[in-house]
Amino acid sequence: VKGHDEESMVFSLLDEFLYNFSVEEVVCKRCRVKKIDVKNWSIEAIGFGEKFSLAKHPQGTEIKAITKHDMKIVRKESSIHVYVVVDI
Repeated sequence: VKGHDEESMVFSLLDEFLYNFSVEEVVCKRCRVKKIDVKNWSIEAIGFGEKFSLAKHPQGTEIKAITKHDMKIVRKESSIHVYVVVDI
């Protein structure tokens, strides 16, 4: 996916995972980033998970959209943490 800066790139990635859940009903529980291109603000990642099943996945509040409101990208020593607010 692509963006025009770091936040929009991460937003696009999360939005893509949400879209895949909505359309393909795939629950992503882990993500591996394969490539980040900060020059062109693109990111390539693979999501790992399984098909949604009511027997296995308890229903809660449905996420309607990812938002950029209060998004934070925090760099730690060996990792990056992303904090987002979702629209329910």
